[in-house]
Amino acid sequence: MKNWYVAKMVNDFQGLVIDEQTGKNIAVTYDKKDAPLVAAAPELLEALKAAIERMEAVAEIMPIEKRNRGVNPKTHAWHLSGHLAVHAKKARTVIDKFSL
Repeated sequence: MKNWYVAKMVNDFQGLVIDEQTGKNIAVTYDKKDAPLVAAAPELLEALKAAIERMEAVAEIMPIEKRNRGVNPKTHAWHLSGHLAVHAKKARTVIDKFSL
């Protein structure tokens, strides 16, 4: 995963996002308050991909034709909420890390 960070700028109003591995400039923001959001993009993308993959996997477990037969809806909802909670926690960790 890419690791981007917010670099210190000479001026006090713009933000600069740098790729830690390559040292390349990724973005300049007009408002320095926006730089942490841009820097968080790779981590947010990974959290989103993981959440989507998990939701798709859970959906595949229960084919549409079986969703209304033989499966306790409360049990399924409980199971699904557990998966979503794990990925929500990962996304929240990234958001909190950058105070977004």
